[in-house]
Amino acid sequence: MKTNDDPSKDETVILRTLMEKKWEKQNYVGRALHFIMETFFSKYNDEVNVYNLSNEAHDGLPSLKSYIKQQVQDKFRRSMGRNWSDDLLPGTVLDNMIDYADKVYEKMIDKFGEGCEFYPELRITGKIRNVAPKPGDAEYLYGIIDLLVVDKTGQIHIFDYKTSTKPYKDFNSAKKLAFYYQLATYGKLLKNYGLEYRTATIGILPITLTNFHLENREEAIVNPDDAHFVYNGVEYPDEIFKDITGNIFRKNRDFEETIIKNLDDYLPEAIIKDASSDHILEYVDKQMRIWFPEYGKIKTEDEIRKMIEDDGGFQQNADGKFVWKPKGATTSVLTANSEPELFQKVKKRYEDAKKTRAWMASKVADALQTAQHLASESDIDENGKTIKREINLTELIEQIDTMGLEDPTGTMNWFKENLMKYCNEDWEVVRNDAAEKFGMILVRNKTNK
Repeated sequence: MKTNDDPSKDETVILRTLMEKKWEKQNYVGRALHFIMETFFSKYNDEVNVYNLSNEAHDGLPSLKSYIKQQVQDKFRRSMGRNWSDDLLPGTVLDNMIDYADKVYEKMIDKFGEGCEFYPELRITGKIRNVAPKPGDAEYLYGIIDLLVVDKTGQIHIFDYKTSTKPYKDFNSAKKLAFYYQLATYGKLLKNYGLEYRTATIGILPITLTNFHLENREEAIVNPDDAHFVYNGVEYPDEIFKDITGNIFRKNRDFEETIIKNLDDYLPEAIIKDASSDHILEYVDKQMRIWFPEYGKIKTEDEIRKMIEDDGGFQQNADGKFVWKPKGATTSVLTANSEPELFQKVKKRYEDAKKTRAWMASKVADALQTAQHLASESDIDENGKTIKREINLTELIEQIDTMGLEDPTGTMNWFKENLMKYCNEDWEVVRNDAAEKFGMILVRNKTNK
């Protein structure tokens, strides 16, 4: 390579500067292509009102292509400021990328079925395990998932765009291994959000920049800061994405198994690793005793009396009966003919608290399941029209009140306020003995909305 006589412009400096300029241009191009994909898939969640993929408007609605083009001009170009140049998206690249986004969408629907939700440029974070932390060390890891797909069953799938000047098949093994670690890390971070990644599909969406080259080679050799890299278009493989799930989770090759093991060293697992009843009971009971030293201890009579006083003591109602209702409670009302009798009831409630809590949760879950079942059925009215069956809330409360609750009106109001929104065919109760023992009722949205 020829250089000028300036000793500061030696060959090493020139090569380094040219490489930096090349990477800078690839970064800007990548940001532009990512913006197009993000805008395309955001329309599904933002309910952007567009006509279709064509360039033509219809009934006053802009086409999807014209909408994205406008977003590139108004939003992305402004965000790039002085780094924007028209050659970031030369020729037909913008149109080609929108067509590519549509092909990605069709591929996802074909593989995962209708009803998918798309979350482009999803930001996630998680705490890092550092066995020997030093001042200034990072405590959290931050990442952006290019495209998270949630299918209608609730299963997640993770995809990452890889923009390069050469096809994915020509990447070396070290670069591919880096991709495996990157996407496996995303999966482990999602685990901390309660999303299971070990049954996910994990894939690369390769985008190749064609004919990426240094346009002003002779000038750049003399003045590398003026280097101008350009490209002609984009290409992508016929299969749209490369499934690397097996490369991350397959156990018959040492380095692939090491990916997960190595990540375990610095990314802690989610709080509950095993969702079986035994593990939940063991974990929650242990943590509660750490966080709340009084947890699980049976209260003495003196402690119960003090607690009653703190809650305002016993009251008498219009019928002359003694009533006790804890502060903030809506349904936990006890009544008796005398204060000693009421005290014994309160004492028994606290002695039987765990059993009562589990029993109550089970009864409410039963009632909720009944309501969901009724909501899924229909009746025929006098005109032969199909109508949704109405839920008889009184009957549901009677089902709960087999426990002998003393405030059915309060129970009904509580049920209306907190649980009626789950009394439809979109929801189902997930029965879990451990959760119910702790007074929790698990429900799942079948539509993933």
